[in-house]
Amino acid sequence: MATQHDAHHGGHAVTHGAHHSVLGDRAPAFIGLIGGAIFIFAVLFSVVRWTNGRFAGHAEGAKAEATK
Repeated sequence: MATQHDAHHGGHAVTHGAHHSVLGDRAPAFIGLIGGAIFIFAVLFSVVRWTNGRFAGHAEGAKAEATK
């Protein structure tokens, strides 16, 4: 049986504890934020290491040519 309160809200049940779900979403949000930051750091670190490895021989070759 619908109450007057339910009829006022279109017959849908109103959850009065909605603020609890917002607080409950903070932990997964922070886990996602921290996980995303770690992922971005790992990708950037890998790209820098790979790039440095690819160009390591170029610096030595340039020094040898400059001293000739």
